[in-house]
Amino acid sequence: MCGNGESLKLLKDEFPELHYELLPKYSIRYSKNPRWFALKMLLHLPRFFNSIRKDFAATKLICKKHKPQLIISDNRYGFRNPEITSILITHQTKPLLPKSIRAFSNLVWKRLEKKMNVFDEVWIPDFEFEPNLSGILSHNNSNLKKGIYIGPLSRFSKIDTTNTQNSILAIASGPEPHRSEFEKMVLVLAEKTDLHFTLLQGKPGRTNNSQSKNLVCYNHLNTKELKTLFERCSVVLTRSGYSSIMDMAAMLKKAILIPTPGQSEQNYLIEHLVNHELFSVYNPKTDDFLKIYKEINNRHIQNSNLDNTNALLHIKNTLIQFSE
Repeated sequence: MCGNGESLKLLKDEFPELHYELLPKYSIRYSKNPRWFALKMLLHLPRFFNSIRKDFAATKLICKKHKPQLIISDNRYGFRNPEITSILITHQTKPLLPKSIRAFSNLVWKRLEKKMNVFDEVWIPDFEFEPNLSGILSHNNSNLKKGIYIGPLSRFSKIDTTNTQNSILAIASGPEPHRSEFEKMVLVLAEKTDLHFTLLQGKPGRTNNSQSKNLVCYNHLNTKELKTLFERCSVVLTRSGYSSIMDMAAMLKKAILIPTPGQSEQNYLIEHLVNHELFSVYNPKTDDFLKIYKEINNRHIQNSNLDNTNALLHIKNTLIQFSE
């Protein structure tokens, strides 16, 4: 496996027996002020495309060293080799740029389409038809030549809820400074309410966990430990990133979503899913958290067809094909 940063630490924790190669770091830091988020994002585009070139060069060296038969890239457009079957996984075949720089959308889309179309396949982790989770982010690109909808992808499946307690599992994630801001928000909510919170801080490799009156903090947990927390909590509080949304849908878990400031993709996903029975939305500046929690906690969840079985089978069959 290949990667860098926190995601690589996560992979090493989950699969310690595997060999790992370090990939170049995507050195993009988001603006703390949402007002400047779009401008900073635009200024970072040349660095982003340069990172794609660095990925391509690094992949060439890795392939020369290990001679793989198949490459699967998780949203890294340069992680491929023209001499080896290369597959890209992405739910954003046509990314939604912030309104203030949306005039540059066609330019960005064309460059990304060119990068995507050189892959042998592009796996889109969503359903092709309604109801789906990603909306126009992955259902609005007729120029994508090799896209395949494989269904939502998650490491979790429907969970046992017999031991569920009235508590909230808060998951801090994403780039700084927004990860830290989310963590601070949870600490304030724990102080102001009598609700019991478990906070996953999203810091792989650190072990200084802590506990107070109605708050338990973990730096990082493996999949088995995290699944136990999902089973115990009644509601999950998390950013509205697509991976988190797929996890909640796979487990049929109620969730309160908070978009990362300035990220148009997460704001759109909330708008797209606003009427979905699993999700509610919380705005820390204007909303009453206790009211939102009580409403979703008392909500009865019907049976859902957002199953991730097809995605896992598709990947499994592909791996079997290349291992024979």
